[in-house]
Amino acid sequence: MTDYLLKTILCSGVLLLFYKIILENETFHRFKRYYLLISQLICFIIPLIELEMNNTSGIIANTLFARTNIVDLKDPQLSAPIQKPDSVMLSGLTLIYCLITTFLLIRLACNLVILYRTIKQNERTTANELNVILLKSEMMPHSFLNYVFVNKDDFNNRKIDEEILCHESVHIREKHSIDILFIELLQVFFWFNPFIIFFRQSIKINHEFLADAFVISQTGNVAAYQKILLSKVASSGMFLYSEINYSLTKKRFTMMTRKTHQWIAQCKKLSMLPLLAGVVVLFSTKIAAQQKDTQETLHSLQLSSRQVFCDALQGVILEADTILCHTDPEKMKINTLRALYVINGVKSDVSILEKKTIFAREIVFFTEGDPDGIRLYGNQASSGVIVLNDARFLDTPMRVYYKEALSGSKKGSDPHDIIFNKTEVAPEFAGGESAWQQYILNNLHRSVPLESKAPKGKYNVKLQFVVGLDGSIRDIKALTQVGYGMEDEAIRLLKSSPQWTPAMQNNRQVQAYKIVDIIFHVK
Repeated sequence: MTDYLLKTILCSGVLLLFYKIILENETFHRFKRYYLLISQLICFIIPLIELEMNNTSGIIANTLFARTNIVDLKDPQLSAPIQKPDSVMLSGLTLIYCLITTFLLIRLACNLVILYRTIKQNERTTANELNVILLKSEMMPHSFLNYVFVNKDDFNNRKIDEEILCHESVHIREKHSIDILFIELLQVFFWFNPFIIFFRQSIKINHEFLADAFVISQTGNVAAYQKILLSKVASSGMFLYSEINYSLTKKRFTMMTRKTHQWIAQCKKLSMLPLLAGVVVLFSTKIAAQQKDTQETLHSLQLSSRQVFCDALQGVILEADTILCHTDPEKMKINTLRALYVINGVKSDVSILEKKTIFAREIVFFTEGDPDGIRLYGNQASSGVIVLNDARFLDTPMRVYYKEALSGSKKGSDPHDIIFNKTEVAPEFAGGESAWQQYILNNLHRSVPLESKAPKGKYNVKLQFVVGLDGSIRDIKALTQVGYGMEDEAIRLLKSSPQWTPAMQNNRQVQAYKIVDIIFHVK
């Protein structure tokens, strides 16, 4: 999300810079109006476009299940899982964004309410087919929506020039107020983009250029119209109205006398095409991770010579040296019967497992609807993708092979050699979760991080281990590097624990991996 917002802001800046350098001082005002409005939409659409540069995507290596336990070193009570620091920061930024956006939205609503009351509470008349609101306050004639607001005394005394009313009629006929409301609403929700303010100013100035051009085309007297404007230089009041001040008037005078050759105008308009192409290339999301970079970011969980994925409900078992997950495992959703199987680069479906058993060096899972999976493998990936790399085959149906392996009837297929990632019944501490928490509470040396002078905070220590057929624990590995002796203490605690209840698969005890999270709370 941060990357998308940054690209949106940069894209907005590039489009604004192009306008300021190429278009701002030119006379093709209607083209500029469309440019200013459409470019705002382009800023939010282009960063969503994906340009595929390579077929390599980053993979998150992870296992599928974990339990969380939290230990407070001073208050020996087990509490609920805590948010990570980055989640807390994200929540804080979200709160700030919501507060500022709410304030700006209320301010906009209040101005619209004031405008509505002004229309309802003041005298209304018509002039030159315009709805005129007569106000007692001293102010410049201005328009908004379908109304022209003028000073009552000036109107009754015929001090309002026809050219001014003609000017305001253009704003009404061209629906310039809709442009202003659009950019104001955009600024409410995207206030953090500083370029929106400059787009807003440019839109309002261009409205004045459009109205001036129409008045001059009707009167044909530029000098007389300029004299009228000079006599009316002032501020218009509410921020929604078109402003007429000295700086703006000076720009308007310049545009009234400027001429643009037709061929120059066409060239400058056509320059939009390479600009748009360049913006798409620069600010589109690029999937460009090289294989070398991917390998550097992978954290393989190869804990033994073999890992097994088992979907007990569907009866699908897959075996590999390394099992990886492209999506956050907690958000993983895949139907192994409908998923797309990509075996050594060749697409298949689950029917292949009815003929063969597959052993792979690596298995990568893409969850249902994963955009990267769909981009790489097409619409067939919408139900999820299971990628098996460096796979070899055994000409025995998968169900037959593993049934014999688990029963021990297959020669050389000892259940002790198979370690499951997922089972029908997961391994657990004898006595269940409450007993495990009590064991931690009674046996954890809470002083370890304090003696190591760990800063205040909450530290998550993640351990992975194998629960054997007899409930014994082995192959304990720390998956985190918190430090301050906490991993060592967690490993000591686990090694000294009594036997666990082994996992169950097909009504038989099997070996399985287990992950536990122990969160130290240092106050």
